[in-house]
Amino acid sequence: MLHFLKNNMKKRILIFTGLLIFAAASSSLFSQEEIWDAKGQKAMQLNKFDEAIEYFGKAIKLDPRNKHTFYNRGLAFLYSSKFEESVGDFSKVIELDSNYADAYNNRGLSYNYLDKFDSSIADFDRAVRIDSNFTEAYINRGSANLGMGRTELAMKDFSKAISLNSQNPAVYVERGRLNYKTRRFEEAVDDFTKSIKLGMKSPKIYYNRGNAYFGLKKFDLAIKDYTRVLTEDSLNTEALNNRAISFENLYQQEQGNDSTNVKPKIKKGKKAKSNLLELAEADRKKLFRITGTEDRFKPIDSLKFVKYTNKSGDISLNIPDTWHLMENHEHSVDEMIITFDKISAFEEPYSVGVRLSINRDMDSLYKVKEPVALLDFWKGSMAKNAEEYYRYDLLSQKTFNRGTYVGSMNKTRLQVKQDYYPLKIIEVVLAKSDVLFYAYFQAPEAQFGYYEKIFEKAIESLYVK
Repeated sequence: MLHFLKNNMKKRILIFTGLLIFAAASSSLFSQEEIWDAKGQKAMQLNKFDEAIEYFGKAIKLDPRNKHTFYNRGLAFLYSSKFEESVGDFSKVIELDSNYADAYNNRGLSYNYLDKFDSSIADFDRAVRIDSNFTEAYINRGSANLGMGRTELAMKDFSKAISLNSQNPAVYVERGRLNYKTRRFEEAVDDFTKSIKLGMKSPKIYYNRGNAYFGLKKFDLAIKDYTRVLTEDSLNTEALNNRAISFENLYQQEQGNDSTNVKPKIKKGKKAKSNLLELAEADRKKLFRITGTEDRFKPIDSLKFVKYTNKSGDISLNIPDTWHLMENHEHSVDEMIITFDKISAFEEPYSVGVRLSINRDMDSLYKVKEPVALLDFWKGSMAKNAEEYYRYDLLSQKTFNRGTYVGSMNKTRLQVKQDYYPLKIIEVVLAKSDVLFYAYFQAPEAQFGYYEKIFEKAIESLYVK
């Protein structure tokens, strides 16, 4: 969990601040590499991670065996979402000191963000072997186990972390996520409530507890938590959608049309009942203003998924039947776009949709043929494109095999220009001899949590000949 690292890092920097002041008066007492390292730590304190990376790099050139400078630069890479680079620096720390528990923990985090869960867990294992009281390593290992569906192992790790430090709010958040995932909603509510009492009061925690209350059919309490989220983030479309549904379900409870024995704490009477539906309608109207369409956030289970196939039959995937398909064929490239909003031209921009492309004859066109080389070719093309964007961040990455293809799946954040809203994208790339396929599943970052569920179903059904 990054917040553990940030809190610890800030403590170290605050301690060092006094030395910086002293150094200004007596710089001759410090070597040049110590001065660069101090500048790097100061930049870290100001969240200027690119500057920190530059300063630490200069210190490393002067003293390439200083494990602490590699460690600090590894943190800066980690905070900048440059996970491959952070793995490299933490590996260097471990090479210099094989008993550096923090380095194993942070390299484990980096592997986790790259979806390399086995490597991640191996590092957390080593961290707790070195330091059996390393609370954060147990929490991080539990989160990795949870990501792999190993719920029993995750629960053991979270319980161990609580036994070591019962006042750490983050472990209750993680155990709450686990309890929610396994439908232990009462326990999830207790965990999220504990984390809030211990000071972790972010909108995400209230949103998670609201979902747990929703699972218990305590819709009045769910509404309170969703409202708390919206007080701090009025454009949170997931909280708006869930609150609207909660208002409607609470109305059904009041009408006696719900099987639960839960008695909501809300004023009864015809006026109160009608107000619930009015409140639900108000939330849906706000969703309409934010997203531009009234039915954009229908419950996933109510959507009808159908197979969309290109004319050549080389590509198919399942998408809701109300989305719109366009195709394009040029030489050895077949492309298709499936969008929520109908577009009139293939190159017209859209906010929510899927773009798929299968490229044949890569050898004759680009002199690239082998699968791994094709994936590297695609990465190089994306890196070049990213230079033109205001922001392009790699959030996670994993490789896999699918049939005869070698594949890569990335989650990224893209902002084309500073005044454009940011997008989140799932990039799926498949390669086999002479053939490169790629697909981009995109939605605005603020709405991505909803559309990701649709994209996951689509990716699961994806067929490429």
